[in-house]
Amino acid sequence: MADKIKTLIAVRIDISMEKYRNIPEEVIYYRLQPIDSWYKWMWYFEYLTALVQTRHPRRKVTLTMCNVNYLDKDIYIAKKRENLIIQRQRKLDKLISQPVEDDLFGFTSRENLDKIELVKKELKELEDGAVNFYVPQEYVNKIKKWAYA
Repeated sequence: MADKIKTLIAVRIDISMEKYRNIPEEVIYYRLQPIDSWYKWMWYFEYLTALVQTRHPRRKVTLTMCNVNYLDKDIYIAKKRENLIIQRQRKLDKLISQPVEDDLFGFTSRENLDKIELVKKELKELEDGAVNFYVPQEYVNKIKKWAYA
């Protein structure tokens, strides 16, 4: 399992909001690079940052390059699914074992039963292999939108 983790360089360019320069509005460019090719193409990422900055001079364009321990997408999905199954099972056990203080019309017990059914449904979907959770993207490129439009 440890041999599937790779150390890559993440290159990210983001642009700030119009009125709030310290709040990123959108990630324009994101890519994972091996270290050797990153070093060769570092000038290109700086060029892209400058290109967007000249097109939008009142915004703050930030280039971030850092090491990332990258896990293959299939392994990431399998680990995430396993963790979510454990989490949903614990939540289901807690909902079932927790005593319900019912009100006069029985709304609380119906809400509890609805929550139990929802968690059971989510658990079944996860066990069947559905990917109903966030999987990070490996590549984003919106340079044309911000530099040439």
